[in-house]
Amino acid sequence: MVPNKAPSPRPPRCQTGHRAATYPAARRRVWFRPAFVALTPGARSALDLAESSLHRLLSRHERGDWGLLRDDDARENEWALTHGHPVCSLFALPTGAQVLFITEGRRALTSVLLAGEDMPDPLRAAGAPSIRAA
Repeated sequence: MVPNKAPSPRPPRCQTGHRAATYPAARRRVWFRPAFVALTPGARSALDLAESSLHRLLSRHERGDWGLLRDDDARENEWALTHGHPVCSLFALPTGAQVLFITEGRRALTSVLLAGEDMPDPLRAAGAPSIRAA
């Protein structure tokens, strides 16, 4: 007789209804460190209002935690990491607002904007991808 085994814990659900991704220990390494981080006024206000840490979210982004991105966008990020293309993450704040992190291909600049805000011109010129929430 096989002893009853407790079911493995399921990852929590994101606000979008998709399961939060779980990352193996190897994914905890830092994949890049941007030289500069630029915040739009909307993102700064949303982070302040939610009392959320920019550094904590940036650290998740640098480690390949793509937040609320759809699976196909997350796969594109994985490819982009090794091919010098822009990568992005989308995180929900406690207030319900969503903040988008976009790091350009050379990894020198990460822009942080409120979901729905226009992308800053330097990133648009760098060919940053369009992102869809899950």
